[in-house]
Amino acid sequence: MLASGTPPLSYQWYLNGNALESRTNAAFTLINLQSNQAGAYFVAITNLSGSIISSTAQLAVITLSPPVCIPIATGAVAWWRAESNTFDTVGTSDLFAVGPNSNPFDLRPFETSFAAGKVGTAFWFAIDDWSFYLPSF
Repeated sequence: MLASGTPPLSYQWYLNGNALESRTNAAFTLINLQSNQAGAYFVAITNLSGSIISSTAQLAVITLSPPVCIPIATGAVAWWRAESNTFDTVGTSDLFAVGPNSNPFDLRPFETSFAAGKVGTAFWFAIDDWSFYLPSF
């Protein structure tokens, strides 16, 4: 909130007419919004001369449905679920890695880490100088 007047200026923020505890600065940030934070926000600004109330800002919180897992397609020949391993759930095409300066025929299970995915985990491809080998189907 940008306000001018004779200092000191005091601020009190409100949500739906209720004072928000510890929200007494010119601005504040809402993080990880939840539906109970939706509503009408305004601030009251006071000094020794009096007070004024800002215009109201309406905040809507729209919740999205969780991602939908798509079932594996009929006839799929491989499926890497990335559930803390690199195994092919459908066939025999496990993912392997070849390290830098190593024999390309000396394959070992893919050394990777996993990160949060849209649903569950996902592969984290953050290995420098590695080649990835996928057996042919």
